Amino acid sequence: SSGINAEYGKLKSDLYDFLSCLAYNKKLIELDISGNAILNTGARKLAQSLSVNKTLRKLSFDNNQISLQGFKDLSAAISLNTTLQSLVYPYQDIGSSSRSHEIAAFMNKMTSIAEKNNSPDISGDDMLLQQQHLILNSSEHLQLDKAVVNLYDNLTKATGKKGDAFVKKKR
Repeated sequence: SSGINAEYGKLKSDLYDFLSCLAYNKKLIELDISGNAILNTGARKLAQSLSVNKTLRKLSFDNNQISLQGFKDLSAAISLNTTLQSLVYPYQDIGSSSRSHEIAAFMNKMTSIAEKNNSPDISGDDMLLQQQHLILNSSEHLQLDKAVVNLYDNLTKATGKKGDAFVKKKR
């Protein structure tokens, strides 16, 4: 089990490619992309990936300047996701919006779905098969591998630590 902490600008120019590639990732369980200013464009790419991702369990994405539309996109995607179990509440994005009540309602819906994914009543394999929308081909695997390598390289350059230092291993 592993996770990536790519908060506060560590992704830089590879951000949108990385968010798009999450759809095909089969190992990443925890992701923190807080403070990367992904805006609604990044929220849409994240939403597209979350709608088909089968491994991510925990997501933190606060302080990304996401507006109501971005939260709508994320909410729709998370309603299709059967594996995401924990969302760190994005207090900064919600608090800085003039439409904070509407955004909070979408966030509460997403949190409720994630909590439901924790329920043992869900037959994960059956639901995953029903919701499978994409067939992964070898070029998509290569694209994902390239994005992960680029992310590790950028994390190493930005922090002076090896990219592996940001991978959380669970026992």
